[in-house]
Amino acid sequence: MSEYVDAHCHLDLFGEHKTLLDECERNKINVLTMTNAPCVWAKNQELARSYEYIRVALGFHPQIAEERKAEIAMFEQYIAQTRFVGEVGLDGSREFVKSLNVQEKIFTSILRLCAKYDNKILSVHSRNTVPRVLMLLKECYPINSGKVILHWYSGSIENAISAVDYGCYFSVNERMLQTRNGELIVKNIPREKILTETDGPFLKVADRSVTPMQINRCVSILSKIWDTDTLTAKQTVFKNFNELMK
Repeated sequence: MSEYVDAHCHLDLFGEHKTLLDECERNKINVLTMTNAPCVWAKNQELARSYEYIRVALGFHPQIAEERKAEIAMFEQYIAQTRFVGEVGLDGSREFVKSLNVQEKIFTSILRLCAKYDNKILSVHSRNTVPRVLMLLKECYPINSGKVILHWYSGSIENAISAVDYGCYFSVNERMLQTRNGELIVKNIPREKILTETDGPFLKVADRSVTPMQINRCVSILSKIWDTDTLTAKQTVFKNFNELMK
């Protein structure tokens, strides 16, 4: 039987962290939970160690690159202990564009560290920076080094196709799928490259943070875009997740 997939969320940023871990496990929801800084990874990893359906990613969010740049040494210390890396990448939005140089140095270092292995799975943030992110991936992280998921992609269709050619997966959420650009992206990339995500607690509906237990809403919207039933959409995403995990 297929299971649900939440390929990008932040369980440790919910007040009910432990409760959500238990609920995801009980409902067999495959979760890739991100961390935003290397200093919090070990605690999160220890808390989730006994859960079969939870994978904790080692992250260095681009929005905190400037204030936490010294933690790249801690990232290097932990990288051998996990297969999962995220949230990492670049953020070119107005609030963070001034730190792009620092962001790029950290992201480049992360890619080069990960390229030393052959099994890492990266969840990458690329807001307003898609061409630069793709360039750095191609320069510093040969796709045979591991696998890359572009989280909540908001770039052009042309760049999306370039990312597919490189080998990227895309994790999509219900808000993304309810935009014209998001719908077009999904229609123009192979179905086998699509995963579902919530990005909770950052994604909110009616002022309430979306949790992994509500990932079925994303699957439902995705099924309509694909013109198929929800079970088939769920099975497709689960198959993609299993391929990612190989």
